[in-house]
Amino acid sequence: MRYLLSANSARSATAATTDAPASGQAPDGPHLLDRDVWRDAALIWLAQRIGLLAIAFLGARMVGSGDLPGQLLTGWYRWDSAIYAGIAQSGYQHQWQSAFYPMLPGLEHLLAPAVGGDPFLAGFIIANVAAFFALGLLRALVERELGRAVAVRALVYLVAFPTAFFLIAPYTESLFLLFSAACFVALRRHRWLAAGLCAALAALTRPFGVLLVAPILVELLLTWRAATGAAGHDGRDSGARLMRLTPAFGALALPVLAIAGFILWLRPQIGSTSPMQSELATGWGRDLTAPGVGYLRDAAALFAATNSLEVAHILLDTAFTTLLIALTVALWRRLPPAYIAYAWGSTALILMTPSHGWTALASNMRFMLVIFPLFMLLGQWGRRPWAHALILACSLSLLALQTAIFINGGWVA
Repeated sequence: MRYLLSANSARSATAATTDAPASGQAPDGPHLLDRDVWRDAALIWLAQRIGLLAIAFLGARMVGSGDLPGQLLTGWYRWDSAIYAGIAQSGYQHQWQSAFYPMLPGLEHLLAPAVGGDPFLAGFIIANVAAFFALGLLRALVERELGRAVAVRALVYLVAFPTAFFLIAPYTESLFLLFSAACFVALRRHRWLAAGLCAALAALTRPFGVLLVAPILVELLLTWRAATGAAGHDGRDSGARLMRLTPAFGALALPVLAIAGFILWLRPQIGSTSPMQSELATGWGRDLTAPGVGYLRDAAALFAATNSLEVAHILLDTAFTTLLIALTVALWRRLPPAYIAYAWGSTALILMTPSHGWTALASNMRFMLVIFPLFMLLGQWGRRPWAHALILACSLSLLALQTAIFINGGWVA
């Protein structure tokens, strides 16, 4: 890991300043097949798995598990991963299941016959393979925008985040991160239809994927403005310049069409009118509200809490929701507008869909994991040794604690 963070790397000398270019295509950077890109991604990916499996092993021993080797695998089979495996095995049978989008269970269903018919094992493989490729794409993407040193730090902070164990468990985080990173890789090079396709795949993975329409729209508007400005100086090229943007409108439509197709496919099976409606208003206890309502509900829950564990959950959720807001605001003018639009849209949706449960801001810490522009910002801040040490110390301590709780069946995020 010291190699990865070395400030003496030849490429780190080209790292960008904190103020990234405001518009236009991504600057030149590493090719997607660059060996250094995938070597860095592989080392970070492997280090995370070795570290978290060691934590899982120690956590299992502390509670006296009788089957430690088995616990290292089955310990990840918790909560949502069981729901996805059930859908992969038996399909959608209940309306509440429509809150769980079809990409992960569909892939589990396809891969399961190759691993003895076990959809959970299939999901475990899918999540970890997707995490590796997501890290590789992010490594290349962030270097193009901000330089190699920032890119490596951003990835290290991502895999050290307190909920980063969801990149190992059969949850949707790894797949969603892969598709959203791929969307930006294509988008920043103005490969419009490829970006739209990746956004559609992200939308079929999690409802948040539809928010990738925002960066596509922002990039389209900036490119349109540049094209029309250039056309003002050379009218002969105006039509050709604007015609090249036609695929961008298709890219905007693809995520919306993907979700609409899922709704139409699902309706005759379970009678669901909207997966988003199930997400917001069924047994998962979420609804669409003003952004501050979640804080008010958490304050009421704090006074009504009956034990210290509930208090700890509420305080942690509140603290990380506040951190989410602070980081999102701090992104302004530090990254190109497409990244800012994605982060701001994601944060707004998180704040406007609090839970009715005993902690209204539940899962926000997990939702933060896939908003990768936040880690690009942290990667810039981490150039200061004290900031780097503080970020890692806080992240790793909470990551170790929450991984041990999760692997032993406790509810986390």
